[in-house]
Amino acid sequence: MGIVSRQSIKATIATYLAVIIGYLNLGYFFPKIFSTEQIGLISFLLGTSTLLVSVFQMGIPTTIVRYLPVVKKNNTEKAFYLFSIITPLVFFIVVFGILALFSSQILNTFYPNNKLVEEYIFYIPLFSLLIGFTGIWAAHSNSLLRIVVPTIIEKFISRLLILILIFLVISQIIDFDLFIASYVVVYFICFLLTYFYFLRIKEKRNSNQEKLTPPFRKEILQFGAISFLTMIGAKIVENIDVIMITSILDLSNAGIYKIAFYIGGVIMIPLGSIGQISSPLFAQFWESKSYQKIHDLYKKASINLILIGGLLFVGIFINLDNIFKVMPNGNNFLEGKMVIIVIALGKLINMALSVNGHLLQNSKYYYVNTYSIVLLGILTVVTNLIFIPKWGILGAAIASALSLVVFNLVKFFFILYKFKMHPFSLMTVPAVIIILLTSFINFLIPELDNVYADILFRSSIISFAFVTTAYYTNISSDFNAQINKFTLNKLPWKRN
Repeated sequence: MGIVSRQSIKATIATYLAVIIGYLNLGYFFPKIFSTEQIGLISFLLGTSTLLVSVFQMGIPTTIVRYLPVVKKNNTEKAFYLFSIITPLVFFIVVFGILALFSSQILNTFYPNNKLVEEYIFYIPLFSLLIGFTGIWAAHSNSLLRIVVPTIIEKFISRLLILILIFLVISQIIDFDLFIASYVVVYFICFLLTYFYFLRIKEKRNSNQEKLTPPFRKEILQFGAISFLTMIGAKIVENIDVIMITSILDLSNAGIYKIAFYIGGVIMIPLGSIGQISSPLFAQFWESKSYQKIHDLYKKASINLILIGGLLFVGIFINLDNIFKVMPNGNNFLEGKMVIIVIALGKLINMALSVNGHLLQNSKYYYVNTYSIVLLGILTVVTNLIFIPKWGILGAAIASALSLVVFNLVKFFFILYKFKMHPFSLMTVPAVIIILLTSFINFLIPELDNVYADILFRSSIISFAFVTTAYYTNISSDFNAQINKFTLNKLPWKRN
């Protein structure tokens, strides 16, 4: 997949380095130094902020990636850039102006007994502003096929800075109040780094720039409106569970769920990286009517995502008990064990269905994403309302996983019907068999007394079995190429 492989692999490696730090933060230190209620508060603040970001961004990040090829052709880059900044800024003022007017009613209706929410709710606009405009700069970079550095800033540097804050809490230099305030500073630093990176890589524009024509402005506004509905639906799915658990149950359950969801959701990271770099390529291929390239990219992304996601799913499954053994106060979070499995399984099915959302978003049928995401948002809210009172946080996990699978199946069948394309190949079945077999092998491995030795021993055996089987069955040429590049080609006789 050429540039897709290079950029997505680099971004994925950077992201998984960040995951290690993220696990130290959320999976080890947070349970050690914060109560489940405080963890739930942090999750609530960030989840609500992220949801509101999708409201005031008005689909601009997707619009940037979709229309850059057209903008460059029309020589209207400067006007398009200004449009991409002014539009979300105006909507930010409108959205938070309205929320400020009705803040008391919102708190009394949905969070009447959550004093922590009332005390810290003023941080939400700050988080939203910084997260939103960092996303704008990152989208401009992504449209230039530069996803690695923005990913490092968003995923790695932010978590490294948060880790530093955690050590300051442990050292009793700062308390929880100052930790939350410093969290805002972390996002401000990431905002600045992403902005200056974009300034460094942006392409030089012709001096004679054209203005956006009224018809074209109307077109991108329509696309932005559709993308807005798509994004807000996606953010509802990502964040509504924590918000609803906080409202229906309490912040403590939200904290347990957040950590479990984070662990189960780790397997989705490659989809984010491959989707980021695939999206501008889909835009180019649709513009040039290169339909075979679209189909090839769709299929290659699927098999690679099944392999990478499958390996990560197996890694989580075989170490599920060990995860809670090494987690400080792990017994307080055992309720999240099945949440991890349900979320991870839902995410793996999502990865198998490939980058269908990115394919549709850059086609003339981009509005299908919106219809399906609206369905997803409604389904997620309804299933959460039904399942959370019945099964608590496990119900929230089932609701999220079920909604996600239905959402992706809708897009899968539409692409199959309209374009006669699907993401599967002859190698899909062997890939699934490898996932099942290596999961079964786990039950044959004896458990070691030392939990860290058991993790290393168990993970090494399963990883070796998974990778070597996938390699010698030649399931993915891209997978094999990367194995050769980073291992076999490093051998002395290979270098000659």
